[in-house]
Parts: sequence; structure tokens; C-alpha cells
Amino acid sequence: MEILSKDSGHDFLVYIQHKGMEVMTEANLRKYLAEQPDLTVIPKDLPRGSLSIHIAFEDTLTKEERAEHPGLPNMKSSLAGGTLPPKVFFKRLLLNQFKNLYILTPRSSRVFVIVDEDEEGKE
Repeated sequence: MEILSKDSGHDFLVYIQHKGMEVMTEANLRKYLAEQPDLTVIPKDLPRGSLSIHIAFEDTLTKEERAEHPGLPNMKSSLAGGTLPPKVFFKRLLLNQFKNLYILTPRSSRVFVIVDEDEEGKE
């Protein structure tokens, strides 16, 4: 949970893959993550003054996963998009809160590398 500790005490804008975007308190987010241990939390910067957000496949990967698989053809493909809730937009614009969108994505549904059976023996 080290990702959450730097924004401790604030509300979080969270995108749960296949469920949508919502604002959660820190306590609710920690409880949700405790109930769903297979989820990974990945922060995405929210540009100040932007009303909409776009989530691409690469946004669901950690920095290490992006470095491991730089040539994936669908890296920029869109997974979701939407308008920020008014509360989030104005707090981001006026009070510099909600600096990140926290993407919750299952560990099991991210990058799968298919290795040809002939290639396995060459390594």
C-alpha cells in the first residue's frame, strides 16, 4: 500500500477495471483492496484543468511491465474514457487535490506473453 501512503487522509479517484470510476475515502479503498487481494493499484497523473480522462492499456501496467514489453502493438489502445465528476474537477483545479487517478486492475488480466513451444528450448 505504499502508493496510497503519500496521499494519506484524502479522498481518492479510483477506476476499477470493468466497473467504472468513483471517489473513495482512504478507509474504503483500503478495505476494498483487502477484500480483493488480486488487484494491483497503478497511479495515473490527472492533468490540472482537464475535464475528461482517457485510460489506455499501458495505464494498467506497472513501470516494470512497460519496460519488459515495450513493443506490444496494443499499448495505446483505449480501455475507458469519461468525464471527471464535478467535485473532482473543481478540487483538482482550485485546491490541487486529486493529482492521480488510481487504477485498480487484476494482476491476472494484464500482460500475457505467448511463447512458441519451439522457442522455449532455445533459452
